Amino acid sequence: MKYQGRAPEEIVRSYRRGLRIKQGLILLIYAAYLASIFHGIWSLGSGLATVLPAMALLVALTLPLNVWISWDFLSLNLILNQNCDPVTYTAVCRLLRGTHRRRRNRLATAINEAVGVEWCGRFSEALTMTDALTVSEKDVSSQLLVRNVRFNCFVRLGDLDSARRVQEDTARYAGAIRRPALQKRGAQLLKIMDAGFAFQTKDYETLRRLEEELSAGYTANFQKVSSAFRLARADLAQGERQNARARLEMVVERGGTLYIVEEARALLAELE
Repeated sequence: MKYQGRAPEEIVRSYRRGLRIKQGLILLIYAAYLASIFHGIWSLGSGLATVLPAMALLVALTLPLNVWISWDFLSLNLILNQNCDPVTYTAVCRLLRGTHRRRRNRLATAINEAVGVEWCGRFSEALTMTDALTVSEKDVSSQLLVRNVRFNCFVRLGDLDSARRVQEDTARYAGAIRRPALQKRGAQLLKIMDAGFAFQTKDYETLRRLEEELSAGYTANFQKVSSAFRLARADLAQGERQNARARLEMVVERGGTLYIVEEARALLAELE
């Protein structure tokens, strides 16, 4: 699995090295573009007939590099999503502070760090981190992610009143989203919040129904592991010890450094 077993410092060094190479290639392309413009206007005197093809070539050459840069940044999420390793993920995000020149990328790194801290089980710290963030109302993806972090932390801290306020505010925000794909994400987040309330209030029948609906959209390993943990708690409460054991063993085997692994081990010990 990508990034598996690698130290945060090694991951960040590799990422930064690749970023510098790609940015250097983009600068070289821009330099060649400017040279072609100078040559076309002053040597050939052909004006737009030379400039426009050169501009089209510039876009064609730099677009893949910019997409590659974005993909490399997004691929760091695999540390949490697939490796279930929020400890390494948080350390990587912290080391990346200051690497990105674009404000959007710096904000994304800060949000990702808060997500990692949450999945390490440091809920109060994650809430403090989100308090310090300034996220534009137009940045729907970031808004939804921050709200998700805050809701989860309030729920796990037992502050259901604050969690309910976050959910109500999220419902208002999601209702104003216009893009269909983001509307779907907003609706899914509200359903996830309903599942969070059902889990915390021990409404296990509702939890099972919601988990069944949500499971079709689970693609990340950490989603499947955390779902298994919640369902294991439901199994235990309803006397299904064999099912609970199988789910808890899966959490311990695949859960990496997620905070729920220690809780799963404690529950397994009680089943002995």
